[in-house]
Amino acid sequence: MAQAISEAKVGGQKVAIRVGKQVIDILTTGMYSNPLMVLREYIQNSVDAIDAAVGARQMAHGAGTVIVTLDGAARSLQVADNGTGVPHDEVVSTLCSLGCSAKDAKRSRGFRGIGRLGGIGYSDHLQFETRSNASERVATVEWDCRTLRQILIQKTRTPIEEALQNSVTVTYRRGGPNDPKRFMRVIMSGIQPFHRDELMSPPAVASYLGQVAPVPFDKESFRWGADVNKHIQNVPGYATYKVILNGHQVFRPHTTRFEVSAGQADTIQDIETFEVHGHDGQSLGRGWYAKTSCLASIPPRVKMRGIRVRQGNIEVGGEYFLEEAFAERRFATWHIGEIHVDHRLKTNARRDGFEQSPDYEAFLEQAASLGKHLSQECRSASKQRSGQISVERALCGLESATARNLFVDEAHLETKWAEIMAVLKRLNTARKAGSLDSSKGKRLYRCEMRLAAMLKNPCFLRDAIDCRTIQHMSRTDLLTVLAGALLNHDKGRGDREGLLRTVLAPYLKPRYSH
Repeated sequence: MAQAISEAKVGGQKVAIRVGKQVIDILTTGMYSNPLMVLREYIQNSVDAIDAAVGARQMAHGAGTVIVTLDGAARSLQVADNGTGVPHDEVVSTLCSLGCSAKDAKRSRGFRGIGRLGGIGYSDHLQFETRSNASERVATVEWDCRTLRQILIQKTRTPIEEALQNSVTVTYRRGGPNDPKRFMRVIMSGIQPFHRDELMSPPAVASYLGQVAPVPFDKESFRWGADVNKHIQNVPGYATYKVILNGHQVFRPHTTRFEVSAGQADTIQDIETFEVHGHDGQSLGRGWYAKTSCLASIPPRVKMRGIRVRQGNIEVGGEYFLEEAFAERRFATWHIGEIHVDHRLKTNARRDGFEQSPDYEAFLEQAASLGKHLSQECRSASKQRSGQISVERALCGLESATARNLFVDEAHLETKWAEIMAVLKRLNTARKAGSLDSSKGKRLYRCEMRLAAMLKNPCFLRDAIDCRTIQHMSRTDLLTVLAGALLNHDKGRGDREGLLRTVLAPYLKPRYSH
């Protein structure tokens, strides 16, 4: 058990320094804002153990497996791996200590020795079972989380060592048929139903692990997965692992096609790759982002949204980690991509950011440049869509105007001609700029043909009126009928030409009434 009392010199005399029980609270529930984060801690310990087993030639690369099992009825959760396990003589020093870890911070994902305690705050019982070879007995370290929490809320100045001694037991047993020759198994029992009870929800756990854990892309859903792997495979610490949740392998959430809104989808057309450098100019990592149409902010249900930062292929922060790099916060979720960095950057204890360093400053500067570029892409795409909308409106207006060859008089024709020419000029400019696709180009050509015919033989109202329809009407009756027609006209509001034709239709010669 780690010592909780140390000595220091004050004024030349030695004094005792006591570490209180509240430290446990700080290192458990105080460390995590989301219960699912404890899964990340156990997963990262598992893959570190798998890496160690591969490095010790105990297994082939790619043979490591992490098995996550949820049992809603029993309200339990297990995370098991076939990594190195913990040797018999290191069980107490490794699994019963706080903030003590023999891992190399420059190579391992977890190195502070506190992540394994995350389950204390969310369950009544936390158990670790392990051995490092088939000849060892299985060691079981049990944390009585309920008792420990009761000690923490007592108004006493209990030393941390005493709190742990009252809550932790270590036993050994013979290995059974379900015990691999080398393994670590974490079991959380009596899980508390916090908020949405996500720790007991297989869909919520699968979604979280797909985003956070070092799992592979699904090659059937994401056609660019192989290209991404090829680009980032040499970043130190990058690897993928088989994670099984209740019998099903977990994959990254990336897909080639994705929904932006109801009835509207976008597609990843290509990927852009780049490299990140440290303050000394040496490589610090690599990244990629998707080339899409940038239609809008990608909705939260699309779990791959955002430029995610990863170290050891485990997510650091979340989708908004780089939000300050963008011109507007909303642009952070218009994009899809990742930046994988090596262990020269040191994550903070919560793993939602990095500790300050010259390399991290260099990283932030490059992230700002990337955010500026991607923000410009958002604005450019938005401007282009606005231009397309404007072109479509202009084209629809031109089609409507050239479909009606009826003018009150020459002055009306002259006014209408000026309006049509202004629209036609805008559309021709768009055509020269390549902003019209073939379909719009054909529509514009048909409008030009109709316009030429209209100008060649314009139709004026004085020629179109059928005098027989009004010859028996007094002027008063005629005006009354016209006024009534105006009042009853409820279609095409704002469309003066349509209104004119509707009101005059009963008085036009048959060949002009359509």
